[in-house]
Amino acid sequence: MISALNYVINVFDDFKFWLGLVILIYLTTALVLRGRRPKTPIWSIMAFASFMTIAFGLLSVDEVVRAIDFDVILFLIGMFSLVGLANSSGLLDAIAYWIASRFKTSTGLIYGSTLLFGLLAAFVVNDTVALMGPPIAYTLSRIGGLDPRMMFLLLAFSLTIGSTMTPIGNPQNVLIAVESGVPAPFITFLKVLALPTILNLLATAWILTWLFRVEKRRIEVGVIPHEAIKNKRDALLAALGIVLTITLLVVNDLFELMGLPHIESRGLIPFVIAAGVYVYASNPRATLTSVDWGTIVFFMTMFITMEGVWRSGVLQPLLALILRVKDTGFTDIVKVSIISILLSL
Repeated sequence: MISALNYVINVFDDFKFWLGLVILIYLTTALVLRGRRPKTPIWSIMAFASFMTIAFGLLSVDEVVRAIDFDVILFLIGMFSLVGLANSSGLLDAIAYWIASRFKTSTGLIYGSTLLFGLLAAFVVNDTVALMGPPIAYTLSRIGGLDPRMMFLLLAFSLTIGSTMTPIGNPQNVLIAVESGVPAPFITFLKVLALPTILNLLATAWILTWLFRVEKRRIEVGVIPHEAIKNKRDALLAALGIVLTITLLVVNDLFELMGLPHIESRGLIPFVIAAGVYVYASNPRATLTSVDWGTIVFFMTMFITMEGVWRSGVLQPLLALILRVKDTGFTDIVKVSIISILLSL
């Protein structure tokens, strides 16, 4: 009887292993084939993977809520709301035009633009900069008499590089900050990544300037920043909300470093601030609609899927093959970097 029970358990464990492998193969194949069907959103692919995870028993229905990291989810909803309000009110456009008006040469505009896109991505989430950035990049290219293709490339590189500088730069950073247990993540990220991020942004501008053979010439910026503001009240609310969020995150980190009482669920900070802003916005429904709900669904279903895949045991041999010995030396850092780059392709 016991041997029969052990046999059933072993068969079920093997089933879970192969199911986990099937889900990984499905995700990889679906994401590759998505290039032929770009209308299929990534979140729907991940959502179907989470359906398979639950339907075939890798994760029970009762375990789904515990698998989702709501600290990350609430953080994203809060930040997307505040930044969406900043975008719809014209605040982000006004900031961009103000930066542009500070530079009087074409090359200076390029360096200023890379810092603008990079720093915006670092503090207001790179997804938002990716959405509102192209028209600004095109306008800046016309102001500076620059090739629009170069400015679009500058935007793409800058928002990707800049977003690494803070734990609120992109959803992945939020996940790292929450799950890794890094003490005072906002301060830690800035202390370690601020200088290399800025240097990489400047290097990106230099490389693109060289590749596109941009000559230094004087330009006249014919835009007035405050004219970009569409709704003064919403712009003020968004500015106060974003500044307060960043300030509280930094102060909270300082409290942690000093051993004082602090908020461990940092995702609540932008969510609570956004909750206080909704009622005063000109159009609360539009503010909530500005949240990138596809990204929210993606992360929720990703948490479910990856928890199930991890429990299947299929990832452990792969990780052991990649990193045979747990180490934090230079070799393993290079390995992780190369693997991450290849998988990102």
